[in-house]
Amino acid sequence: MMKQRNITRRFHAMRAAVMILMACACLMCLLTASPKPAYAANSKNTLRTSRSAERSGAGWTREGEAVSYILPSGKKAAGFRKIGRYWYHFDKGGTLSTGWFTVKSRRYFAKKTGTVGKTYGILRTGFRKVDGVYYYFNTTGKKGVVGRQKTGWITVGRYRYYYHPDGTKASGLTTIGRKLFYFSETGAVKYRGRLVTGWKTVDGKKYYFRPTGKIGTVGAAYKNKKVKIKKKYYRFDAEGSLITNNTNTASSSTAPVASVVSNEVFIETIGTLAHADMQQSGVLASVTTAQAILESASGTSVLAIYAGNLFGMKAALSGNNWPSAWNGATYKKQTLEYMNNSYISVYADFRKYENWAQSVADHSAYLTGAQKSKGILRYAGLAGEKDYKKAASIIKAGGYATDPGYVAKLCSLIERYNLTRFD
Repeated sequence: MMKQRNITRRFHAMRAAVMILMACACLMCLLTASPKPAYAANSKNTLRTSRSAERSGAGWTREGEAVSYILPSGKKAAGFRKIGRYWYHFDKGGTLSTGWFTVKSRRYFAKKTGTVGKTYGILRTGFRKVDGVYYYFNTTGKKGVVGRQKTGWITVGRYRYYYHPDGTKASGLTTIGRKLFYFSETGAVKYRGRLVTGWKTVDGKKYYFRPTGKIGTVGAAYKNKKVKIKKKYYRFDAEGSLITNNTNTASSSTAPVASVVSNEVFIETIGTLAHADMQQSGVLASVTTAQAILESASGTSVLAIYAGNLFGMKAALSGNNWPSAWNGATYKKQTLEYMNNSYISVYADFRKYENWAQSVADHSAYLTGAQKSKGILRYAGLAGEKDYKKAASIIKAGGYATDPGYVAKLCSLIERYNLTRFD
């Protein structure tokens, strides 16, 4: 009996010792455990990180805000790479690209939110909204093709759109090649820029845009011809507008000032003109060329072709005069202005020039001579400024454009096409 009691006591003592050891081990784990990284917090406003992105070795990893992918070899992934079912891009240093980025003059956009190791940094594909504008990115293709921003004619559902070589979406009357088209300027943001067919009145002029045909022909206005539309004949002038009894077909206002050229030829032509102008005005040629590309859609806008106006220069500017070769000729056109946080359509008289060289000269004369008050230049400091980013900021601050993203767009064009070579 005594022996059995001793065995029982020893058993309880051993069990108590084991429980004490287990409690100590748990306490040590709590004391030595690392706190959860702040970047792993699950919040809509915080970048999330999957478990695979936090581990060491092969797989996703991050240091601060820099995200990388470690290959089995131990090296960081670089360039375009498909991981799982998504495509990503890493720079030469192995850092994941996010937002807009350019590779060999091609533009891409990678998701800036989401979970690292899953959707964060994936290349966007299809019709996507970025900063309030819808763009189209290739949905299929080999490495470097899928996710690439597509330019030219694009069909999404039952609508057609056109993106200029610089990536901007066509809007309003637009000349592509030698054909005139009209793209919607109003309506839901997603559908702005869709190709319009049939009858359309723009700036008081009536056009008829072909409702049928292959891509690049459907939607083109009839020019300088007689056409039968629904059993009735109509005549259209060289600009594409309907000729009525009150229309003067010999008017010089309908005659093109310049012909359409390729994007490369346009850049070289304007860059050369801007460089020569810079010697006199002091305005950086790179900035002038970027403005011409942006404002005239690389010389394909109606103003550029029919008014020789590359910069959207209105007849009345700043309420004062400056030395100019402009002869006073005007061209009326509908345009969009950014007011009260939205774009509105207005009619305005624009300057008409004899050629693009005159447009460049008058543009620089305005930037260096316009005053916001007596004796105070509107764009003070622009002449002689060697930094294109500062020069672009001076132009925006002076009130040249109402677009809040104007400076960023100019700098993007300068960097994409290496326009500083003209400086």
